[in-house]
This record gives sequence, C-alpha cells and structure tokens, in this order.
Amino acid sequence: MLYETFSTFGLLNGIFNFEMEGRLFAFVKYYVSFSAQNARKALHGNTGPNGKRWSVQMAKPRKKNDDRMALGIDKSVEVLNYYVGVGNWNSGIRSLVSEGMEKVDGGIRCSYSCQAIMSFRSEMCIAKKREDEASNGQWTSIEAEGKGSRTGKDSKIALGFAKKLAITDARKKIFEKLAIVLLSNGKVALHFLNEEMHSDEDTIQPPQPLCDNSAIECILSDENADREAHML
Repeated sequence: MLYETFSTFGLLNGIFNFEMEGRLFAFVKYYVSFSAQNARKALHGNTGPNGKRWSVQMAKPRKKNDDRMALGIDKSVEVLNYYVGVGNWNSGIRSLVSEGMEKVDGGIRCSYSCQAIMSFRSEMCIAKKREDEASNGQWTSIEAEGKGSRTGKDSKIALGFAKKLAITDARKKIFEKLAIVLLSNGKVALHFLNEEMHSDEDTIQPPQPLCDNSAIECILSDENADREAHML
C-alpha cells in the first residue's frame, strides 16, 4: 500500500516502517527532494487507503551539513533507467586484463584491471556539440579504469572474484562522475563532472557549466543522492 501510494510522486529509494504506541510510522526515501515535497502536498491531512488520516512531514537530515547518501551500483542503474530511459544509455567492457597471480599467505592472490565504458544519447548531454550530432542520435561516452584483486586457495574462484571486483570498480568510478540534472521544464540532462566527453566520432567535448536557472535538482549517481523522508 505504501509503495503504490508514494511511488506515484517519483522514484523511491526505499521505505522503512515501524509501529510505536499503537501508531504506524514510515520513513519514505526519494532520490530527489521535489518528489518528497509533492507527496507531502498531496497526501498530508488526507485519508489513506487504510481509512486513517495521514500526517506527512519532511524528515530532518541525519547530518547537520550533509543530507545526501551513497548509492550502490544497482541503485545507480535504477536511477538511470527511471530518469534517462533504458534505451538512452548502455554500458560495456573495453578490456579485462589479468595483472598476474602471486603466492601469498592464505593462498593465491589474483588481480585484474578493467576498462569500462558507458554511452549516452548526445542530445541528453550538457556539452558543446555541433547541431547535427543531436539530430543524428549519436552517442557520447565516458570511460574509467577499475582494479580488483582476490586471495584464495582456489585460483579459479579467486580469478572470478577479481574480474567481478575490477568491473564493479570501473563502473563505480563512471557513476561517480555522472550527474543527472532534472530541469524545470520536466526534461532530463546529463552532466559529466570534471571529465572530458567523447562522441562516437572521437571528438573531445568538454562539458559546459549550467549558465541559467533551469536546473532545479541534481543527482550524483553512486556517490551522492538527495535524500528526503516522510513520516505518516
């Protein structure tokens, strides 16, 4: 019931509910603050599906100067699919290279390096680009290198874990450089933080800073995300 009610106002990060003194309380976490604000405006004081009147309030940040929290890979992918769209981005592995194995205490240490890439529709990227690039539906990409190592008595198992760790590390570094900007007109734009962007024609395009007041919310995938919670 809670998920169906609150998810209509935006993508949910999670719901935690508990009972105290015969009353039901819930913390509802959104990825962006205006989703939480819209939910409060629509639901506060109204009667819920359970027939009881709801009290919906904004929760105070847990930390004095930081109301954002880290996201994992799965959550970052969920955010991208929701705001950017499944067909507007993709990811891949350019290389996955073994950096060798060595005997150590406890078994064999296996190490891998990974070069990962993520590509996005150029028309969604905040960058200086030629007018014909957006109309052709070309892609803008960003890359990162990740490292992974694992120690174990079984070298095959250790190798498998080292590969996964290297891939995860590379993708995490890409997410840390990516910002999803929600514009006041309802559209979504992508911004790469302190990073050069490459089009599919191998031209380098530095991202341009936002120079107007159209951006009302920004999500930093994997590194940070705005947090708001509701209590009912």
